[in-house]
Amino acid sequence: MLRLSFLFFLIVSIDSLDETHIRSLCPSDKSLCAKKAARGDCFGSSLKATVLQKQCACSCDAVHHDRIQTCCKTVGEEEMLFCLPLCSYNTSAEALGSTTGIKCVSQLTTWAYCASDNYDTTGCCKALGEQEQMYQ
Repeated sequence: MLRLSFLFFLIVSIDSLDETHIRSLCPSDKSLCAKKAARGDCFGSSLKATVLQKQCACSCDAVHHDRIQTCCKTVGEEEMLFCLPLCSYNTSAEALGSTTGIKCVSQLTTWAYCASDNYDTTGCCKALGEQEQMYQ
């Protein structure tokens, strides 16, 4: 587990959005949002992170999506790069059932790993009523 955690830390440190890029993606967010999101303040379950996720939704979502994409590029199979549009924390069942989704089914464990930010998300899946086989 320590090895996977280190790998995940390395992955998310390789390629991350900078403050300027976040500002350009989220011009309507408050001025402090891009800086805090670039520092990684949006992540975790602390009160501070939860409040920031609500106040700076666009900036936090942009950084989160970038982390997931970077992870999928690094951990996923190189010949499956065409699957990257499906590598997200909110990929729909409809998208997974699409032609691309069917071609990319072998990447599902990579997406789940990357989208979970290396956390056990079983409780969340159960609360959302997801099928048990989805989180085993």
